Amino acid sequence: MEIRPLRRSTLYQEIVEQLQESILAGELAPGEKLPTERELAQRFGVSRTTVRQALAALEARGLIESHVGSGTYLARSERSFSIAVLAQLLDGARLRLAEALEVRAILEPAVARLAAERATDDDVAQIGEALAKMESGRDPLEHDSAFHAAIAEAARNRLMRTMLQAITSRLRESRQLSLAAPGGLERSLDDHRAILAAIARHDPRGAEAAMREHIRHVEELAAGRLESAERRSAGAGDA
Repeated sequence: MEIRPLRRSTLYQEIVEQLQESILAGELAPGEKLPTERELAQRFGVSRTTVRQALAALEARGLIESHVGSGTYLARSERSFSIAVLAQLLDGARLRLAEALEVRAILEPAVARLAAERATDDDVAQIGEALAKMESGRDPLEHDSAFHAAIAEAARNRLMRTMLQAITSRLRESRQLSLAAPGGLERSLDDHRAILAAIARHDPRGAEAAMREHIRHVEELAAGRLESAERRSAGAGDA
């Protein structure tokens, strides 16, 4: 692993970036043990405290795992590792909400289609359970995410599931806005019921169309909330 001189005032952030680049470049593989804190401090020419800060940031991102008495390793789970890597790639590109919505509009209808083709009775039950919890009115945003996650699980495509998980944080804003809009929760529940019904009857085209319509509604409601907020802000500025 090549070590470059550090230039930033916040040294640990550059260490994070260099180690992350090595991971993304395949120089370090899932499950591989990292050098010790002392060795990394010597290589980078910084204190062990700075190295600990960098390792803590990487662990928070899900890229590494620390084991007392054993050392620090790259994430051993291929699934968690791939999710973390993709999330960092997206974060590095500073993915905007509009871009995340475009990705979602392309990807999630296809995921719903596959779920309708491949869902088992247990999968349908899991999706239905998430919908029922959302209908209860408690933490609708969390149960909304669980609903879509259950559909991704039912699609049986790990790469699609990973990509959706990686953009979930970017989509949270649009979900919050749409659910908070007047009638937003009711519209979302109606859409979810249509999606679930199509998956339950193993209707790929119906599931795909229902998901596409749902995403369109989310975008419209979120855009409406943003416009209202902008008008209020402009009005306050004029007052």
